[in-house]
Amino acid sequence: MNEHVQSELKKIFNGRFSTSESTRANYARGEDTYDPVLSQAVVFPETNEEVSQILKLCNEHKIPVVPFGTGTSLEGNAVGNSNGITISLEKMNKVLSVNAEDFDCRVQANVTRKQLNEYLREDGVFFPIDPGADAALGRNGVNLSFRDNGCKIRNYENGNFRFNCSFSKWRDH
Repeated sequence: MNEHVQSELKKIFNGRFSTSESTRANYARGEDTYDPVLSQAVVFPETNEEVSQILKLCNEHKIPVVPFGTGTSLEGNAVGNSNGITISLEKMNKVLSVNAEDFDCRVQANVTRKQLNEYLREDGVFFPIDPGADAALGRNGVNLSFRDNGCKIRNYENGNFRFNCSFSKWRDH
């Protein structure tokens, strides 16, 4: 990573940009069996706009980017790139909006199923899909959209895999 990019990222993210070896080592792999690879830096955005700023800058300078969610990947998705940067999504863990009547919600990339269900509980609905290991719902390019009392999941990483399910109501017994 060149000094211009590093300077820009420091200016934009201040304390949410790190080149320390210990921080880079913490984000160098997931739960996989691959050897960790330290990226040049780790950035901690909080909004989609900040992610967009990072990607624009890295694209302009041909710097590879690795997204890091909860670190539960078994497939090597979170292994760093020694020539690039890692974007940690851990601060993007907010439920943005819920419309329980339409079974629709908007969440940031690192919201987990447990976190979403805790938030939805008072509205009497829940999200029934468990991505495993309390992984983030927005991990690895997964899009969630709820319509017509159901949801569609498209995993762009593995082609156009689609999974249909019902967005269920809590029942008091």
